[in-house]
Amino acid sequence: MIQVCLLLISYLLFLLLFYILVVFLENELIYGQQFPISDEALSADFVLPIGKGKIEREGKHITLASYSIGVKTCLEAAKELEQSGIDCEVC
Repeated sequence: MIQVCLLLISYLLFLLLFYILVVFLENELIYGQQFPISDEALSADFVLPIGKGKIEREGKHITLASYSIGVKTCLEAAKELEQSGIDCEVC
């Protein structure tokens, strides 16, 4: 799984050198799973600002954006890419 993710990230890095690329993916493996959530997000008057994401990991070379269980995969990929000298931001 990590090798496939790294291959996809390498391909996306290549595309980002020549194009502005945005990819949105959904994974049905997350259905039925529970994740921790902050008290702030559970508040009745919580508003999620449009165009902003929660930064899970700071980085300067590339940003990996995901949600739910995909964030875990991005954090793992960022850790492996760090060994190659690529500093990934994960949000």
